[in-house]
Amino acid sequence: NFFNSLANAYDEGGQQETAISYYDQGLVEFPYNGDLYHNKGIVLEKLEKWEEAFESYKKGLIVAPYHAGCHYRLGRLAAHQGLRTQSMLAYTMSVLVDPVSDNAVTRLVEMENMLAGNFEKKEFEIDLTNNGGERYTEIDMALENNFANNSAYKYTHKKVDYAFARHLHLALTELNNNTSLDGFWADTYLPLFNKVLADGNFNYLINTMVIQVEDPKIQAYLNKKSTRLKTIAFIEKMKVDWDELNGEKVFPMKAGEQKTKLLY
Repeated sequence: NFFNSLANAYDEGGQQETAISYYDQGLVEFPYNGDLYHNKGIVLEKLEKWEEAFESYKKGLIVAPYHAGCHYRLGRLAAHQGLRTQSMLAYTMSVLVDPVSDNAVTRLVEMENMLAGNFEKKEFEIDLTNNGGERYTEIDMALENNFANNSAYKYTHKKVDYAFARHLHLALTELNNNTSLDGFWADTYLPLFNKVLADGNFNYLINTMVIQVEDPKIQAYLNKKSTRLKTIAFIEKMKVDWDELNGEKVFPMKAGEQKTKLLY
């Protein structure tokens, strides 16, 4: 908290480089602190150091895979490059790890705006596409052409029929059919989402994402006893799966890299 508070104060005072130096000092002492990586990334974005910001958020997720802010900022970076599919993966996870926060609905709205093309594009010096770029591009084209909103599209969750949910169903289904993808986006997000599809739990994933949506019809559906219990069961199982997928990571330590098993 000391290093975060000090760095934040320098950032607010317009001294971003000094702020970053204090975040770095904090990370030497507290290398498992996801907030330090997250806040450092935001300051790096202000300096238009996009690649360093990208790496900071990625490192934040290594030590804190439940850090909604790191997932969210990665989704925004991808959105700024027009990468709908990668952005949607990160946005989705930012909501799933914190579905009852006040930010959940805001992030859903942002995701729908991004999918509709209403998001400022920025020219980065780096390519965030990552491995599997051609496959992502094909899915992006389907999303851009609004294929999932076509009446002929076989969307499975009629009780929660939002544009973002249809687009997510299309993207995850297509990604699940391609086992050759690798790189950051695939390695970070697809193992969990592929398991959700394999277990037949896509509808409950969507239920989790819309818990905070103030729509009477949605809330009436979610408050049905059977729906509520099954959604809670899904959330608990998803946590177990996410913990297992993130249980062992390599961390940068004072004496070098160290492989550590984490408990959340």
